[in-house]
Amino acid sequence: MEGFDNKTYVLVNNDQDVKLLANYINLANYQIVTTGPYASYELDKNNLSYLSIDSFHDRENFGLEINEESNSKFIKITSYIDNYLSQMGFGGKTLEYFEYHLRSLLDTILGRILLLKEFGEKTKPEKIVYLKNSIEIPSDFSFPINDFWSPFIDVYTKEYGISSEVFNNKTGLNGKPVQAIPFEHSLLKTNLMNWVVSLKTLGVKKSIINQFRKKNLLMVGGIYEWSNTLLTLFSSGAGISFERFPYLKRNSYLEYLKAWTEMKKSLITDQDFTSLFTFHKVNIFPILSPYIDQMIASSLAYESSFTNKSTYKGVLFSYINNGAVWKKIKHLRTSGTKSFVWPHGQAGIWYNIKSEGPQLNLETDYFLAYGKGTEDTIKPFTEKNGISTVPIGSSRLDTLISSNENQVGENILYVTTNYFGPTLRYYWSPVWSDLYQYEWQKKILSYLASLHKEKIIFKHHPSQKRYANFPPIIFDNPYLRVISDTSSFTDYLGASKIIIIDNLSTTLMQALTTKIPLFILLTNRETSEASVAALKKRAICSENVDELINSIDQYINHNIYPADILNDEALRFYGTYRGDGKSHLRAAEFVLRKI
Repeated sequence: MEGFDNKTYVLVNNDQDVKLLANYINLANYQIVTTGPYASYELDKNNLSYLSIDSFHDRENFGLEINEESNSKFIKITSYIDNYLSQMGFGGKTLEYFEYHLRSLLDTILGRILLLKEFGEKTKPEKIVYLKNSIEIPSDFSFPINDFWSPFIDVYTKEYGISSEVFNNKTGLNGKPVQAIPFEHSLLKTNLMNWVVSLKTLGVKKSIINQFRKKNLLMVGGIYEWSNTLLTLFSSGAGISFERFPYLKRNSYLEYLKAWTEMKKSLITDQDFTSLFTFHKVNIFPILSPYIDQMIASSLAYESSFTNKSTYKGVLFSYINNGAVWKKIKHLRTSGTKSFVWPHGQAGIWYNIKSEGPQLNLETDYFLAYGKGTEDTIKPFTEKNGISTVPIGSSRLDTLISSNENQVGENILYVTTNYFGPTLRYYWSPVWSDLYQYEWQKKILSYLASLHKEKIIFKHHPSQKRYANFPPIIFDNPYLRVISDTSSFTDYLGASKIIIIDNLSTTLMQALTTKIPLFILLTNRETSEASVAALKKRAICSENVDELINSIDQYINHNIYPADILNDEALRFYGTYRGDGKSHLRAAEFVLRKI
């Protein structure tokens, strides 16, 4: 190609990167490397060739190094900082309770550094061109969704002496200015949100009565499985407090942030401390530090509001990923409050100590499992943490079973999970990222688009509604409908004749409640052998996309389905336990007995 520069690489992360860089340079003259699926989508749409940042590493071994380093750094960093805080008068765990977010941050940071290092070793670039977006660090300890590559390219090019050309963009995605996200809700808004949750759960009359009862139960976070059980507990005389989000006084947060900032000054002069943040010659502390600041200041500020006058006998939750809330539950447990988790999702089909663990078992007394199979899967983790498990079932799946009875429609329903976005997690085996998932989607949709007059629904995860995260191939088929709003996957089950699932998540458990042929992509080797064996009795399970497409084709064209749509072993073992529709009653009875 005339004018093509094969030693200059253009790195793009999203569709806006592609559009804005096209105003400055002729992208066709350079080797483009995509770091995210939205960039891939935009490049595909414009028929521009590109490489994936994931193409430079070995999938089998990449995650091993990241997992080992991430785990080591998490233990050392949290131990060092929490010990230091204790010396300064703030006792107990603080940063360690933010295990979920901190492990995710470390995975992403270390992963991106290693991705860039391996990219550089294989391509030997003379120059890297990229766009730098304005960044506002969110208040929920997660990465800014508009840009979390440029800080790594900054440090990588400087550390390894590679020339760079940077274009600055002071707007976020979709051309909108990046808005600062306030750290806290006002007390009025917090109370209003809690009241709305109460109204949706208990109804108007019961919510009013509940206001005047002595509160002996605290419901933390999203309701999920607990909805019908809370009604039963209320009918048994319980008084229930709802805490959808923790309330933090802004002044208190700023006070502790200032105190921690002063304490940190002595830490960053300590070589033992700074050495904890080095990975492949890159110092990750400047990138990680703002998040650690948020975690510590919010936890200490929230802890300052705790009282010893609690009347709670039990605290209920579906998952917790905020370390400050874990600290509150620890505080409640010291005064005799029992904690109960009833997870939402696939926990039991597979379970990972880095993903599910920090959200379910840091300060937990009782784990309410979907079934005996779930209990067996999580046993090594619950026993290690002294958690008692009991098979209960799933109230939400109970409801689905009754509503899906004998329903079969005319659509081919393909449901995909959400992209991780700026958060890369390497606890899957083998590792996979949004870019791998995008390629799976393209292959599956390309096949579905080739089917003659079949009605097809492509259902996005509700969190993806603000993106057009689908390949352009779908526009070639007028019978293919894309659902990217906040509606639930379950709304489309009864209208389907085939269900395709590309990730073992909540949708899998929901699909098992039907009598419809299921085609599942096994993307995670951490899935237990017993659960895969049970799934294969009910569904067609494939190890790769080509195998998945072939099995769908065999069913559509030859009616070959070597599984039994009536087999409910996986559903009973990992979903509804006894299948009697009484999971919510068992949960209520268990909670009342234990408190």
